[in-house]
Amino acid sequence: MGKLSVGSICISIHLQAIYRSSQTLPKNRELVMLPVATRVTMIDIYRDGGSLGVNFHGAKKEQCRLFFRVKRQDILNEKGFITDTIRIGYLEPVITISSPVEYRSTITGITQTKYDSVERMLSWEEARNLLETMKDLVENFEVEEEWRDEDEDEARNQKHRMSYYHQMLDAANNRGTIGN
Repeated sequence: MGKLSVGSICISIHLQAIYRSSQTLPKNRELVMLPVATRVTMIDIYRDGGSLGVNFHGAKKEQCRLFFRVKRQDILNEKGFITDTIRIGYLEPVITISSPVEYRSTITGITQTKYDSVERMLSWEEARNLLETMKDLVENFEVEEEWRDEDEDEARNQKHRMSYYHQMLDAANNRGTIGN
């Protein structure tokens, strides 16, 4: 075996550090500037067992969704068959940011808006900070005219929206665990 020089030791240590950091960094953590929420368009609990999401518009006309996918645990009987599923928390928060882009058809010349979407995972702290900026928007939520239903009890719906908002905030504060 040849002699190791100081330079080759440094390169080896550097490569080991790069290798370790590539293993420990979560995937899809690219740096994307978080949008500034200007309007909440929906906040709801999903029928997949309890995932939570809030859709909102950003200051740069983005359409965004912050999503907490439910983490579940299957309950097995003595034969190994699933008898029930319980919600045990939430997976890491994900934000989808769809930014408007003008598209002009090379054939017809017609210009229309399309959306380029970026999806990335957030830390629980980033999700909490983003949710905290939306509190007033959720409290002053107004249903868009085309979605307004005269038979709906808007006070009850607003109570549900605030409940879902607080569930998301609690999940972010508790790093995805349910209860404390």
